[in-house]
Amino acid sequence: MFDRHAAHPAGSALRLRALPGPSHGAPTRLSEDDLLWLARHYGTSCVTPWADSGLALPSERVFELVEHSLDFEVWVIHWPSGAYLQMHDHGGVAGAFWVAWGSLEEKVPMRGTVHHRVLSKGDGIAFGPTHLHQVLNHGDQVATSVHVYSPPIPQMTFFNTDGGGILPERTEIRSGGGWSLDGLADSNE
Repeated sequence: MFDRHAAHPAGSALRLRALPGPSHGAPTRLSEDDLLWLARHYGTSCVTPWADSGLALPSERVFELVEHSLDFEVWVIHWPSGAYLQMHDHGGVAGAFWVAWGSLEEKVPMRGTVHHRVLSKGDGIAFGPTHLHQVLNHGDQVATSVHVYSPPIPQMTFFNTDGGGILPERTEIRSGGGWSLDGLADSNE
C-alpha cells in the first residue's frame, strides 16, 4: 500500500530531479528518463509491499492513484499471483513502471512476435506514447509496482490477441474521475 506517512508530495520529487514545474495550460510531457526516475523514486521511498499492509491477500489487482497533476500521474498497483492486465495501450501518453516488490512479466508485440521480459524488484522500464503491452504476475507473492504517465492517461484501448492477431476489443475513456466504455464492444456482452 502507499504509505501516506512516509510519502513526499510530487512537488518535492520534481524539485529533487529538477523536472519542469507544473504547467498552467497545456500539459507538459515528461521525458521517458524523468518518468522512470519518478517511478523508481516513488517505488523506493514511499510504497510498501502488500504483505506489510495487514490486509488479506487480494483476489484481483488493487490500484491507487497517489499523485495527479496536469502534467503527470502516479499509480501504485498490487498484483496478486496470477493477476494480469490484458494487452493495452496508454491513450497516446508516455509512461514508465518500476517493480517495488515481487516480479512481473511484460509481453510486448514486436514485428509480428511477442517479446517477453521479466522485471523483478528494482527493475523498471520507460516507454513512449505508442507502447502496447500485457502485464502479468506469475510469481507466488503479491507484486507491487509504481506506474507514472505523462500527461495523465485520457483513455486506454484493450486488445484481443486470440487468433494470432492484435485487434482492438474495447476503449475505456476517462471522464470526470471515472472510466467508461466507448466505441468498441465490451467483451463481457
